[in-house]
Amino acid sequence: MSPWSLAPESRVWVGGHNLDARRVVERHLKDAIRPTLGPLDVAFITPNSADEAAYFASKLLERLAEGACIWVVRDVGRAHADDTVTALGELGLSRPRIVQIDSQLQGEAFERRADR
Repeated sequence: MSPWSLAPESRVWVGGHNLDARRVVERHLKDAIRPTLGPLDVAFITPNSADEAAYFASKLLERLAEGACIWVVRDVGRAHADDTVTALGELGLSRPRIVQIDSQLQGEAFERRADR
């Protein structure tokens, strides 16, 4: 069962350099629609650092459809968690929820703040 509630027609993007986390995400999204251009309903970033998460998030902001979110999937307890929240907050994203994916990974959902 997927930790994310995605409709079958959800437009999804996945990227990042934490390959172990990316493999787990990809397993849950094997039937998702993967547009190379245009709007996205959800994006998944599997970063090795807060800087990497912020880099990808900044590139994806213009593609996010109304109500879309960016999930940052990372190892539980990674030191860059607070740095990631700060960096994505500076881009106008807030963290509304966290889900435990498995014993080693958690996902943090970031949405565009209403004041942006």
